Amino acid sequence: MAENENILFEVGEQPETEESDVSSEEETAPEPEPEPEPSKVKRTKTGRVRKKASPRTAERLRAQLAKGRAKSLEIRRRNKKLKELDKRKKIDEEDMKLLEELQDRKTNSELQNEIKLLKEQLKKDKVPEKDLELPRKPAPQKTGPKQIIETPTHKIKSMLPNGFSLKQLRGL
Repeated sequence: MAENENILFEVGEQPETEESDVSSEEETAPEPEPEPEPSKVKRTKTGRVRKKASPRTAERLRAQLAKGRAKSLEIRRRNKKLKELDKRKKIDEEDMKLLEELQDRKTNSELQNEIKLLKEQLKKDKVPEKDLELPRKPAPQKTGPKQIIETPTHKIKSMLPNGFSLKQLRGL
């Protein structure tokens, strides 16, 4: 057995090497890169295997994508301009309404002149207050007597067996 053990654990004689200066080139020599492992197969949401697009197809798809982006940008800019125009029109309409209202409104001096003219007319026509007919206040309307709804006074028969009332049953 001892011989078998030696065979299993026998180590070949290694020649003794002299320690030599290792050149810097050997230290920095790049180790061979391991080959990239094949990545997992890409699958779609439905589980189908996704094939890599050919260069021609990929180029066509990129061109379509670029066209779509350009068109989308153009549409967004156009819609932005239309919104600005609508906003300006709305503001202009509001400004016109305000201007018309201000033009229709009388100034403070015009109102004071109108008050003076009305006071002068009252002095000229001077009507005694007794003769002045003021509209009468409406008399309060009398409402008829409220109708009182009478509740039936007769006793309602019990739906309980043997004519028991709830009070009688509670005591049980």
